[in-house]
Amino acid sequence: MCPMAREYTFTLVMHPDFSHENEKKREETIRNLVGNDVTIKDVKVLGKKALAYPIRKFTEGVYLRITFESPPIHVSDIQKRAKLNEEVLRYLLTQQGGQREKIDVEKIESRNGK
Repeated sequence: MCPMAREYTFTLVMHPDFSHENEKKREETIRNLVGNDVTIKDVKVLGKKALAYPIRKFTEGVYLRITFESPPIHVSDIQKRAKLNEEVLRYLLTQQGGQREKIDVEKIESRNGK
């Protein structure tokens, strides 16, 4: 793992005919999307579910959630591949954790005179 690597969650809505039960095909599709230089931590198949509204005339899709680590500059490549892949109906790529500062509410209130 690169010292600058960040953890991401990649949620995908795949074509309803996506063979999520075929592990080899699923792994190949995931590798094509995220690339070979990322560290995949977890892959969860959430199953086939009804969509809230039709996407490309489909009313259901197969949901996948992938957790992986990647350098920050690699993210734009992943987004580009997801948009170009015809099996991907929708995707959501979010960064997890990070080094956020904890906000001390009492300290802020004392500064504001409350």
